Amino acid sequence: MVSLIINLFLSSIFLSVSGYQLLKIGFIKKNIETAEAGLYGFILLGSLSLIINFFLPLNKIINTTILLLLLISFFFQNRNDLSKIKEILIVSIKITFIASIFISFSKNFDPDAFLYHLPYTNLINDFKILPGSSLIHYRFGHVSIIQYINALFNNHIFGVSGVTIPTSMVFSFFFLFVANEINKILKNNNFFTLYNFFIISSFIFLCLRMNRYSDYGNDHIGTIFFIYFISIFIKNFNTKDLEIKKYLSLLATFIFTIKIFYFVPLILCTYLWILKINIKIINVANSICLFLFSFWLIKNILISGCAVYPVSFTCIDKLPWYNTENNSFINAEQISLSSEAWSKNWNTHYNKQRLVDKDLDKLNSQTEYITNFFWLNEWLNVHGKFILKKIFPFIIFIVILYFLNRKKIKKTKIETDNKLYLILFTINLIVLTLWFLKFPIMRYGLAYIFIQIFLISYIFFKNKYFHNLKIVLLLSLFILTSKNILKIINNFDYNIYPETSKQVRYFDVEKDNFKIYYTESLCGYNKSPCTNYKPNIDNIDVKEYFIYKFISLKN
Repeated sequence: MVSLIINLFLSSIFLSVSGYQLLKIGFIKKNIETAEAGLYGFILLGSLSLIINFFLPLNKIINTTILLLLLISFFFQNRNDLSKIKEILIVSIKITFIASIFISFSKNFDPDAFLYHLPYTNLINDFKILPGSSLIHYRFGHVSIIQYINALFNNHIFGVSGVTIPTSMVFSFFFLFVANEINKILKNNNFFTLYNFFIISSFIFLCLRMNRYSDYGNDHIGTIFFIYFISIFIKNFNTKDLEIKKYLSLLATFIFTIKIFYFVPLILCTYLWILKINIKIINVANSICLFLFSFWLIKNILISGCAVYPVSFTCIDKLPWYNTENNSFINAEQISLSSEAWSKNWNTHYNKQRLVDKDLDKLNSQTEYITNFFWLNEWLNVHGKFILKKIFPFIIFIVILYFLNRKKIKKTKIETDNKLYLILFTINLIVLTLWFLKFPIMRYGLAYIFIQIFLISYIFFKNKYFHNLKIVLLLSLFILTSKNILKIINNFDYNIYPETSKQVRYFDVEKDNFKIYYTESLCGYNKSPCTNYKPNIDNIDVKEYFIYKFISLKN
């Protein structure tokens, strides 16, 4: 327990320092609180780890060096500003307390963590970028920048368990940010503005729907950063501050590297810049955005052959690691088809057909299933009900909040936010419709679902005084806290850190003096590169070009 607390405390300092350093590097003159700096620190660490991995593996020596250099440089630069150092230490104590409750005795995000999150993190730690690695495991084609950040936390201080820490840091920094904003709202306002209601809704949503570490894969982390972006966008929509634009641009680019479907922040940033295009659009912060965006797309091409995997028109079919055979399950078009079918509950439909002795061809069955809304009834009866079940408590709390806050304010106090509201409502509804039509899994579009509920609800809250608001907030906090305390009590016999590997047997195949591991179960973090698809290994070769090994299809 002591080791965990120390590691969480140091991680909090590390991330906060990284956030402040990024502001200096990007010449962004914006005052932010340490809780926000901690979230912003993920951008710098993600960018560094991504770029370094093009040339070197993120081993413990390199990771420890990065950590120490950032800490030393920050404290040296602020050696005469003890108040800043004191603030970081105080906030880090708060973050450590929140994170320790959130992560202690938790399970990892199963099965995705063991299927490809941890194996790819393992790959980053052991090797520099390995072109064609999606041939080993196709899910390596759509990893997140979060896997690079996780890999960076495996150092001589935190050890392998450090790869589980960043997730708890994302939750904790965002929770503290929202809590601080609510405290300001309660002190300075007494009615619902668009921003006030968004922050309050975010707090309730975080406590009710995003309250367990074991639910956090790449999607939940992307959702938190998306919600944070929207909060800053709403708060500063009417300002013409160049620094805000730069701040949001970096954040939007980073969100895109977490989850490509969360592209709306890039659209909103573009809107802010085109309102007044001038020479100021060329700046260090936007250069960093372009740099990060480019490196991310290049990484995608090197890993999978596609700039956006598995969108086939972004693929380069002349690359030796891109498969163009339609009958192969590692083909981008087939992966895209299969992913869409599964997201629409094709698996439950397929199992029902098998029970009545219908022998369906997988490819033809999936193609037919997603055509002309054939899938809709199955989806509504399975995942549609699941989404409603998970979102329903949040909706109930919003309804309770409404009945507690029905008193209107005078019209003279109404703030005009119609333009902002219309922009958010229109864009979000369009993208939410796209999500529903293409891959309607809740975690893929959770941010859009939340924002649409928030925007619809705001119609009923606009121009209302606060009344008994603390009751709903405290009840939400109670649910969050009690769920995590019960988790600790029930799982007290578990490892205090989320597990990173399972007890499985590993086999290996050597190709050109390069070992590739496979298992009949899930790889987790142990051997790398590793896959649970043995046939993949039989159909690939390992080749070398210059100083890089790469995976190619067998001729």
